[in-house]
Amino acid sequence: MIMHGYRSSSMDPIEILSRCKLLLGENKKFDDMRRAVMDQDLNSIFRFVDEEKFEDLRKAVVEQNIHSLFRLLGDDQEQFRKLVIEKNHYALMRLLKDFSSSRMMDVFDMITKDNNIDPDCVSRSQIRCKKWLIEELSKHNLDLGTIFLCAGWYGVLAILFFESKIKFTKIRNFDVDDSCREISEKFNNPWVVDDWKYKHCTQDIHKINYDTHVYNVIRGNGTPCELTDSPDTIINTSCEHIENFAEWYNSIPKGKFLILQNNNYVELDEHINCVASVDEFVAMTPMTKRLYQGELETPKYTRYMTFGYK
Repeated sequence: MIMHGYRSSSMDPIEILSRCKLLLGENKKFDDMRRAVMDQDLNSIFRFVDEEKFEDLRKAVVEQNIHSLFRLLGDDQEQFRKLVIEKNHYALMRLLKDFSSSRMMDVFDMITKDNNIDPDCVSRSQIRCKKWLIEELSKHNLDLGTIFLCAGWYGVLAILFFESKIKFTKIRNFDVDDSCREISEKFNNPWVVDDWKYKHCTQDIHKINYDTHVYNVIRGNGTPCELTDSPDTIINTSCEHIENFAEWYNSIPKGKFLILQNNNYVELDEHINCVASVDEFVAMTPMTKRLYQGELETPKYTRYMTFGYK
C-alpha cells in the first residue's frame, strides 16, 4: 500500500543528507545545512543569518538558546528551522531541491513517502558504486546507443546516465521482479514521458535475445505494448546475483559493449556468484577489447568493475 504522508523509517533526514552528500560533492551551503542538522553546529547556522542581525545573534549565543537563534533568521528560513529543530521531512525535501535539480532529490522524496520502496537502492555503497561507473565511463568518448540494463532493480543507475554527459539513445531496464516496474518508471518519469527514452520490462534476463529482442512494456493506461530493440550496450551491475552466469554471458553476441560489476560480499545468501578479486572477475568475462578493470572499497565489501567489447 502506498503511503501518501511521510513515514518514520531508517531514511530519516540525517541519513538522507549523508547520502545526498555523496551525490552533490563539494557544496559549501549544503555542507553548512548538513552540519547544522547533524550537529546543531552554531557556526554553520550563523552563516544563514543576515549581517545586520549580528547583535541579536550575539545575544542568542550568550543565552545558548537555539530557538532564539532561529527567531533571528526570519520567516524566509522557516524551512531551515523546521529541519534543524524538528527533523521535518517536508522541510528537508524543499531545501534539498534548492541545492540540486537532480531527479535524485525526487527519488529521496518518494522513498520517504512510500513504504514499498527499499531505501537500500540509495544506500551509500549503492550511490558510490554507481557514481564510480559513471565517472570511469565518462573518461572514454563513447556513444552507447541503445542500453539494456539487466537486473536493474528500480533503475537508479539510469537516472545518473540521463543526468551525465555520456552519449546514448535510450535505456531499457529488465528485472524479473514485477514489483520494480512501477517504482522504476516513477523514478525515471521525466524520460518515460520523453518519447520513452526509458522503459522498464519485467523479464528474466536469461530469456532476452541480445541480438534483436521482442518484449512487452506497459503503457501509461495499463495496456501492453510490444517493442523490438537491438542493444548496443549491456549493463549488469548485479553479477553477484546471477545464477548460471556463464550461460548468461555466453548468450551475448560478440561485439556488444559490456559494463559489468560484481563484489566479494559472500555473507548475503542471494549473492550466489561473487568473486574474490578483479582478476577473477576479468577471467570470467572474456572480452576482445577491455577498456577498464578496477575495484572500489566500501565498508562491507569490495566492488569490482570491468567494461569493454565482448
